[in-house]
Amino acid sequence: MSWFAGQLRSRRGQVTVELALILPVVVFMLVAVLEGARAFTTFLDLHHATREGVRVAVTHAADSAIEQAIYRAVPALDPERLDITITPPKEQRRSGEPVTVTLTYEFPVVAPFVFQDVLVIPLESTMTMRME
Repeated sequence: MSWFAGQLRSRRGQVTVELALILPVVVFMLVAVLEGARAFTTFLDLHHATREGVRVAVTHAADSAIEQAIYRAVPALDPERLDITITPPKEQRRSGEPVTVTLTYEFPVVAPFVFQDVLVIPLESTMTMRME
């Protein structure tokens, strides 16, 4: 066996060890980026639903109609994790006064291995418009 062949075999082992050390870090970072993208997309959907809800609210609609508009705007979100707050109550809404719709969603991190339904990130979107 030549000196070169011995050096090549030695380096293969080194590369394997380096890969074993760095691969978990790279996978973790990739999963974190993907989960961050999912959370941001969910926040944008939540913001869109808030806007749709407050647009319906300013037309003197009932709370049930506002909630239906919100659920129609984001059918992909789990309704069990979505909290809708509409202020002021229907009987206190007057023309020219502000109405506020707040949506809070418990975003479940579904990253494999570690955080399966353990980590929940609260996302919130609030929007205010004047009643017509």
